[in-house]
Amino acid sequence: MQICHPVPARSAGFSLLEIIVALAVAMLILGGAVLTITPVNDEHQIRRTGGKIETTARKALIEAGTENRTALIVVGRDCLEDETSGAEWHWPEDIRILIRPPGNEKWQVPSAGGYPWRFFPQGICEPLAFRIESEAAEMEFKIDPLTGEAREERVIVNAQ
Repeated sequence: MQICHPVPARSAGFSLLEIIVALAVAMLILGGAVLTITPVNDEHQIRRTGGKIETTARKALIEAGTENRTALIVVGRDCLEDETSGAEWHWPEDIRILIRPPGNEKWQVPSAGGYPWRFFPQGICEPLAFRIESEAAEMEFKIDPLTGEAREERVIVNAQ
């Protein structure tokens, strides 16, 4: 003789409390990820801007030597203008550019008309230093007058 025991009814799915707890944990993880990604995005953006400045400097240095004439790049408050080719590149909106011309000790915002950066046919340029700032990161470098490459690079990512 077999005895059958009734099986208790089970609910399929999760309770409302379990769902709320799981969503709360997911939001904490997502919030932490967003806070760590923001400085990385800012660092990428300032490195990209620094790379564009370096590429433009190297190109101007090569053009000045091959065409045997002075090339001019104007460093503005919001853009970099290649006066030789007419090309213009604007900084991202949340980027601030400061420069330190040769012989100056302090960083300065380029004047309203821009700073004229000259590249000479002899294969040299003014050794202009740049500081690129964003909300969560900053970068400083100096353009080498012989190669047009960024030297003495320093990047600071502000952990918030």
